[in-house]
Amino acid sequence: MTIGYMRVFIIVIVPRFLGYYRVAYDRTNYRLIADQLIADHRRISLMNRAQLLDDAFTLAKVNKISYNESMDLTLYLKYEREYVPWRAVLDELNYIDVMLYNDAQHVDWKVAYTSLLRCLPWNWVVISSNHFMKSRNT
Repeated sequence: MTIGYMRVFIIVIVPRFLGYYRVAYDRTNYRLIADQLIADHRRISLMNRAQLLDDAFTLAKVNKISYNESMDLTLYLKYEREYVPWRAVLDELNYIDVMLYNDAQHVDWKVAYTSLLRCLPWNWVVISSNHFMKSRNT
């Protein structure tokens, strides 16, 4: 018996600086992109990774996609060692932190947020919850 398989191709549509607009994907494509980022984020260019994160959180903020989809894109960040994607997402994560501050979910969020910040590359210094810089000691 032969079991077939389906080959899935992900096409990330983020043109290089042709204009300024946001790109939204459907749930299936966000899941495929998140899976690819976890499997090997370097297969998606550095600038596209940053733009994907920035677009997803901006679109979630205006209710065009769910925050679940944008947060799923952050799961790969524990492997990310480049500055640009982290810079793209930290302000957005801080926004969520501020919005949830007086909410019952803030305690759970703070645990998840702090855990994510611990994934910052070891040679970066966290200045505050939403600012960091690359250490000169590398």
